[in-house]
Amino acid sequence: WGAMPALQPDCTAVPAGRLVPTQFAAGRIFAIWRLTGDRSLRLYTDTGGGMISLYPDAVTRIGVPVDTSRWARGGTTGETLVGRIPIKDGDPLFPPVKLRDSTNVTLLVQNDGPAPDDEAGLNWDGRLGAFWFLGGVWTFDYPRQQLYFSESEPVEPRDPACWVPIGFQTDSAGRR
Repeated sequence: WGAMPALQPDCTAVPAGRLVPTQFAAGRIFAIWRLTGDRSLRLYTDTGGGMISLYPDAVTRIGVPVDTSRWARGGTTGETLVGRIPIKDGDPLFPPVKLRDSTNVTLLVQNDGPAPDDEAGLNWDGRLGAFWFLGGVWTFDYPRQQLYFSESEPVEPRDPACWVPIGFQTDSAGRR
C-alpha cells in the first residue's frame, strides 16, 4: 500500500459540519463526552461495532441510573442492563438525528467486566459502535486529528488542493 500522500501545503479548508470532541491515540479515535460538572467519558469509536455501550466501572464513576430493558425478537426474549444519561440541546457528541428520546441517551451496560486496556494509557469507558455512526455524513480529518458530523450534507473540503488520491485493489474483473 505504501505511505499515505502528504496533505497539500496550500490546503487550508476546514470541513463543514459539527466538530465532535475527540482524541486520536495509537491509531484509534476516542470521542470525549463532557457531562455536567467535571465528569467526562472517553468512548472508543468503532465503525464496525454495534451498540453504544458503557463499562460498569464508568457507570459507577459517573453515577448513571441503570435499569433493566426487556426485549423480544424472533421468539426469543431477554433482558439487558441499560444506563440513561441526560443530554443537553446541541450536545456535540450526539447528533440529534440519532436520538429517539430527546432528554436521554440510552447506553447498553456491558456486563463482561472492566473496560479493556489493550495498550498502556488507552483507558476507555465505553464504545460508540456502528449505530452511533448510522444516518449521518462523517469526515475523519486525520491530518488535523478531528472528526466532523453532518446530518445530510457532504462535509469534505470542496477545494481540490485538499484532496488526497487513494486507490483500491481490484480483482481481475475490476471489482473493488
